Amino acid sequence: MENNKEYYITESYSLAKTMSYLLNKPFYRFDNKFDDTKKVYSFKDDEEFRRVLTLVYKIKHKQEIN
Repeated sequence: MENNKEYYITESYSLAKTMSYLLNKPFYRFDNKFDDTKKVYSFKDDEEFRRVLTLVYKIKHKQEIN
């Protein structure tokens, strides 16, 4: 891991559902500390997570997958 953070946090429910499905792992849901009306979604930030996140990013942005 490059950033030395243990968890990856996103505000995107769609990304959380996609990653959860592809990893076959649940995501964690927390209140957004900056906006009480919103939630954030969290995953353990490990090598497998980063590999799948990179694939999702490349597919979304129509980049070549190698």
